[in-house]
Amino acid sequence: IASQSPRSLRERFDANIAHAGLQGWIMTHAGTAEAIAPSWTTPIDLLFLDGDQSPGGARSAFEAFVPHLRKGGMVALHNSSDRAYAAGHDGYRRLVIESLLLPEWTDVYCVDSTTFARKLSPLSVLPSPR
Repeated sequence: IASQSPRSLRERFDANIAHAGLQGWIMTHAGTAEAIAPSWTTPIDLLFLDGDQSPGGARSAFEAFVPHLRKGGMVALHNSSDRAYAAGHDGYRRLVIESLLLPEWTDVYCVDSTTFARKLSPLSVLPSPR
């Protein structure tokens, strides 16, 4: 995709947001989840994760931002459906299996390739990978 345009990915992202009329709703923070989350101050209602697909990368982003997710808020993990994954690209699927469990999470369901879950506890305790 990047080779199809002289514009940067960020320029194309901003253009798509503008085209959709969402500039007033979207605030972009450039950086890794681990770099941005420590200074995050706004409670999150919907947390969508679709970055590093490795088990360590997916878990790191999840653990960095889940404490900011409101009780009753939703997490959406892309590329997490029950299917075969390339080696090292099953990080979000592993999170579904290992972490989106009662009593911290409910209403876990998958639509196409994205799994959604509602946070029950104010501060989810994240189980370690098995």
